[in-house]
Amino acid sequence: MNPMKSRHVIFLAGLLTLSATLAAQQDTLTIIGVGDIMMGTDYPSRIYLPPGDDCHPLLEDVIPVLRDADITFGNLEGTFAGDSGIAKECLDTTKCFVFRMPVHYVNCLMEAGFDLLSIANNHSNDFGTGGRRETERVLRENGLAYAGSLSTPFAVVEREGIRYGLLAFAPNQGCYSILDPQLGAAMVRQLGPECDVLIVSVHGGAEGADHQHMTREAEVYLGHDRGNIYEFAHTVIDAGADVVFGHGPHVTRAAEVYRDRFIIYSLGNFCTYRRFNLRGPNGIAPIVKLYLAPDGRFLGGEVIPVYQPGEGGARIDPQRRAIDKLRELTMADFPDAPLVIGEDGKMACESCPGPDTISVADTIPVADTIPVADTIPVADTIMNAMPVLDSIEKQDSLKEFTWPADSAPECRVIIGTFLGNERRNYYGNRAPDTLGVIWKHYPGEGETVISRKLGSGTWARAGWTGQPLLVEEDSVLYLIQGAYDHKLKKIRAADGVLIWEYAFDDVVKGTGSIWENPDAENPEERLVILQGSRIYVASGLGHVWGYNLVTRELDWDYLIGSDMDGSAVITPDSCIMVSVEKQYIAGPGDVMKLDPSESPERGIRTIRRSLNFLPGIC
Repeated sequence: MNPMKSRHVIFLAGLLTLSATLAAQQDTLTIIGVGDIMMGTDYPSRIYLPPGDDCHPLLEDVIPVLRDADITFGNLEGTFAGDSGIAKECLDTTKCFVFRMPVHYVNCLMEAGFDLLSIANNHSNDFGTGGRRETERVLRENGLAYAGSLSTPFAVVEREGIRYGLLAFAPNQGCYSILDPQLGAAMVRQLGPECDVLIVSVHGGAEGADHQHMTREAEVYLGHDRGNIYEFAHTVIDAGADVVFGHGPHVTRAAEVYRDRFIIYSLGNFCTYRRFNLRGPNGIAPIVKLYLAPDGRFLGGEVIPVYQPGEGGARIDPQRRAIDKLRELTMADFPDAPLVIGEDGKMACESCPGPDTISVADTIPVADTIPVADTIPVADTIMNAMPVLDSIEKQDSLKEFTWPADSAPECRVIIGTFLGNERRNYYGNRAPDTLGVIWKHYPGEGETVISRKLGSGTWARAGWTGQPLLVEEDSVLYLIQGAYDHKLKKIRAADGVLIWEYAFDDVVKGTGSIWENPDAENPEERLVILQGSRIYVASGLGHVWGYNLVTRELDWDYLIGSDMDGSAVITPDSCIMVSVEKQYIAGPGDVMKLDPSESPERGIRTIRRSLNFLPGIC
């Protein structure tokens, strides 16, 4: 990125037809989005300006972050009206404010590296038409691209051969309204072909700490219709927009990835001075840094948390509160969405389909559907390469375990496991650089209970469905894979053909196990798949249960107290190897060997903490 951010700006006063530019061959585009900017007002008094009439300290701490992107966007929540226009009248000055930043404050926006600004909000008309026109003149003459007025609904800027478009909407006078989603969609469809990446700015939703959650409905605040920002965002993405940046509620709201495109419903108060409530959630906000493919698809991102101490001004937050808040809201409001936000602020799309992904399940060839039955017969030969663990001595208490130097088993990784796709590896072993897609199978979607509080929702694609079982039958390899569409599937590994599927009452969660029943009267029922369905279970319950296949009751229960990673491994001495996350327990993660022939209290054979091992099939 050029730190000076050379500015080639095209301002579009109407829906013009321009020749489309092909995206330059770049692997990743970087876009930063921030929320409300109002660096002080000299109306109704200059006491509302920062000390020394100097706006530089308000942004000084975050300038290196803002400049580290191809494009930086913000919502200009006020005017550069100067002597132009007439201030609007406020009947209730506790709920109505008028903002006019000194004209020279535009230099702080330029120094910070802003490229695109939205002027579609409820303060753009604080000084009427004259104030709006003067604000646009100040921005235009200083090379800052803006969008959001009736005269300038959108803008396009070019950076290193990539054309970035901005459309801005608000439910306010002088703006193209979010109350008409189809109008927004029509404008997206007309502007989209003229740029490589299209950003839509949406100002709407009710304000304040009581309105942090998404309702997915029209929101009314102080008697005004503030729009259904969920419906609007999805509509413009459906029409071809690549990014939606929301603002207006003055607090952070949830984010999601929809159709491979990023949406955040409110970026909160980013940089303000006085006249703003900065208590609690109003005083923290995310800087959202997005990594996009040249066609606008979301590849990943990160959240840089800021807070505004005292009267205001953006500071990097060592407490990282905006990350915690965004994670909390996103998990609560969009639990079924593929966006994952880590504790460190890193963002990834857990299961975004690639451009070649099969999107309609009916297009998958199906053969020999098996009727619903209590057990599913499986091939006699199972691909099995279990490590030999006989040398572990029995221990009555919890102890550290290390392999004796002369008895450590040789272990070779045949298939290194990873979570990701041909474009991106999320964790686990690195996928080979030459990984090519032979076939794809869309695992569907289905309703499930998210939690008692949140009720039901739809899960789609893959994630907690677990890794497939790999079986061999008559020298042909098959995958046994659970799915969110409530079905367990047998898929031919060579070409992805669906052989059969078995219906459950809920989404199928986790990897199954193969049980050999030596007492089976029918040879075809000697090998049985044991597979769980996710009924009223929100996540790992922290138990290892023993299930008696004769009595069909639980007769062994060992409480670990944390999630377990993957399926348990059965050792030749009939013990269980379980890997344990440290997410909900103190200290490092564990790999435990449990003996179900003993009572749960005495069933721990060994424990190994903080193992540094290469996951895979040994």
